[in-house]
Amino acid sequence: MTKMFQVKNTVFKLIQAFKEAEIDLNIKIQSPFILKIDSEKTVQIDLLVENFGSKMGTIVFSIDEKNILRKMNEIKKLGYYCSALNIKNYSKYNRPVFIDCLNDWGYFGDLSNIPNWYSGKHWS
Repeated sequence: MTKMFQVKNTVFKLIQAFKEAEIDLNIKIQSPFILKIDSEKTVQIDLLVENFGSKMGTIVFSIDEKNILRKMNEIKKLGYYCSALNIKNYSKYNRPVFIDCLNDWGYFGDLSNIPNWYSGKHWS
């Protein structure tokens, strides 16, 4: 059974910004994304960024989401990377900010499809 979530307006803006990034930066996202937890449980996730953070991709949360640490820990066990973003910084598409974020997560996709802007430079 899939548990459906309604997208909040602030998260909607985040998703829209990533949709712009998808076109401009030639990345792949899924929104919504149905995540299979086990053979009987699936959940709808607002946003998955493919090929970044891990081979499975990055599940993006709002930093303001309830129970975020518990959710992130459960999802990480499935092989996904998780990132909690501040909606104030990611509600509008800003190319340099999104590139910095994606570079920090790291690229894990097929090397023949690596974006030309990707440097792999981490924030830390």
